[in-house]
Amino acid sequence: MPIRIAYLLLSLLLLVSPAFAQSTPAKPAGGALLDQENGFRAYHFGDPAAQHPPLRVFLEDGPTIIYTASPEDLHYAGVPLTEILYTFKPDGLDRVSFTTRGQRHSDQLLQQLVAHYGPGEPGSSYVNSYEWRGQHVVLSFSPATKANPDAQVLLLRLP
Repeated sequence: MPIRIAYLLLSLLLLVSPAFAQSTPAKPAGGALLDQENGFRAYHFGDPAAQHPPLRVFLEDGPTIIYTASPEDLHYAGVPLTEILYTFKPDGLDRVSFTTRGQRHSDQLLQQLVAHYGPGEPGSSYVNSYEWRGQHVVLSFSPATKANPDAQVLLLRLP
């Protein structure tokens, strides 16, 4: 009798599994997901700075203003960050950058980016860097090195 119950449960599981797998929406590929997100958290490319109070000026360079947000959750998928910077130009949010310190956190951050966006491509900016490119947004990751203990992620709106 217990063998029949186990067989029945296994049969039901096999019948339900394909239906469940088909009903789960597919996750878009990395570039398409970047375009769909169109920014970082509640900050979307093209949004004016006034739409996101309270922002504090970090650096002003003519019409380009870099802000920090306060309060800010300084984590990305559980990885501690040292800072998050939001760069606004006259036509709105143009880029977001964030950093983490140390090789362990750098490795964790890369692992989270790969889990979210897929494997990425070798970057052209730095040695061992990675890039994910959409039609409207590009994300680049530069890992921590012996010379520079900070790993950096840059999300950039493409023209």
